[in-house]
Amino acid sequence: MNCLEFRRQTLIDPSDRKPAWVTHQESCASCRDFASKMARQDELTREAAMIDVPEGFAARILLNQSLQSQSRRPTRKYWLSLAASLFVIVPLVLSQFLSTSDPMDDAILAHIEHELMIKPGHGPIFNQAEVGQLLASHNVQLGGDIGQVVYAGNCVIDGKLVAHLVVNQGSHQYVLLLIPGDFGDDEFGNDRWHGQYASLSGRSLAVLSQDPNANIEQATASFHRQLSARQTI
Repeated sequence: MNCLEFRRQTLIDPSDRKPAWVTHQESCASCRDFASKMARQDELTREAAMIDVPEGFAARILLNQSLQSQSRRPTRKYWLSLAASLFVIVPLVLSQFLSTSDPMDDAILAHIEHELMIKPGHGPIFNQAEVGQLLASHNVQLGGDIGQVVYAGNCVIDGKLVAHLVVNQGSHQYVLLLIPGDFGDDEFGNDRWHGQYASLSGRSLAVLSQDPNANIEQATASFHRQLSARQTI
């Protein structure tokens, strides 16, 4: 069972505990959190349904209906309006529940979409020492040549201080991000960017490129080999 199947089944039957469902929940932190939220939502719904009805409430409703001279039967226009509203709202709600993207993935993509990318060919503007100092401030050291660094600096993504580098390797340009926290080795992206994470001593190295010809998996492995935890005395 994959994430989409897990979430669809959870929405259909939150009490489902089939072996495949249980196995996926135990192995996927994101879906485990999703199932927990759905269980909490069901609990709140049950609590709301148990609220005591005020004494005489039903009688007051019947009296109010008897005093209404105008029929409240829904018109054809009412049903058409309701159907149109559901047509718009339901896909939006389902897309939120069934989405498997990680919030950090979305935050990274939103950040680099709005960054001014320095074009290849402008020459290196940061020397090795300056890049080393930036990496050292994130407790990471450079063990080899990662390519032509055309931008290096700090930025904030989703409340986290992140080292942001733009590197040229041959005909390809890559964005490198050093992010606090371990996000595994998953791939992510959108229609413009493709990227991959690599674990790096309690941090995550995210490597992204807009070039469809760039081998992001190979590039990530290469950059990962050149970076390591900084040795402190």
